[in-house]
Amino acid sequence: IETGYTGNVLFRRALIERGGLAFRTELGRSGGEDLDFFYRFRDFGGRIGYARDALVYEPVPLERTSLAYLLRRNFRQGQTHARRLQQYSALRPKILHVPLALAKAFLLGMAACQPSTAARNRLLARAALHCGVIARFAGVAEIRLY
Repeated sequence: IETGYTGNVLFRRALIERGGLAFRTELGRSGGEDLDFFYRFRDFGGRIGYARDALVYEPVPLERTSLAYLLRRNFRQGQTHARRLQQYSALRPKILHVPLALAKAFLLGMAACQPSTAARNRLLARAALHCGVIARFAGVAEIRLY
């Protein structure tokens, strides 16, 4: 498991204390603080597990159930991912990651012509993520979801 979400994840707390790891509060308005935290946790040597049978219930406000919200959220997740690539990629990120993200966004956008609404929306959401990667590399500030 590369990263986790705050709702269903297992890890040893001692590593967090030893590494002085904490959520970055400056990400609280844009989101992505859990993704950032777990990336840094793994960088410090942490391993992430999960309980397959554990049920997690989280109330979801009605305004977060629309396709428009999900597209914005995935776009922002792409921006968060690109921030990570910019910080830690040993290669020149723009040269490699932007063309790859462009190709993925284009292909996913084309595949979104599915007759199934669920399939179309899933592909559009994935395309939005790659558009977020492109936007971050182009210098677009991370959007605020909250």
